[in-house]
Amino acid sequence: MSSGPHSIYFQTLEEQGFVGLALYMLLVGSCWASLFTLRRSALRSASSQWIVPYTHMIEISLFGFLVSGAFLGLANFDLFYQCVAMVIILKILNQQEGPAATQMRTEQPQTIEIAEEFMVAENAK
Repeated sequence: MSSGPHSIYFQTLEEQGFVGLALYMLLVGSCWASLFTLRRSALRSASSQWIVPYTHMIEISLFGFLVSGAFLGLANFDLFYQCVAMVIILKILNQQEGPAATQMRTEQPQTIEIAEEFMVAENAK
């Protein structure tokens, strides 16, 4: 027979106390809020549209872990921390995508102008 807790919430409460459980749930809430803001910012930018399916995937993974965690004592299971790491990586990629997309938008007209000048010069010959 198993004498351990049968929930990630009770396991965290038992091992870390109320402060640890609060921090654990704050980490979950922070990930959820970050995914929401990431999705909103990605929907506004055409170059960041690829982020949206990943935010859905991570939200579903977190939801599945939290629901199954109500019945299993796997508070220190790696899946949760991998989901947290994926949220952090997506945030970093989204921040790097912003300046790159802005730089691409400013470079396009210059390329077109150079091509137009070249065509005018070729036609003048």
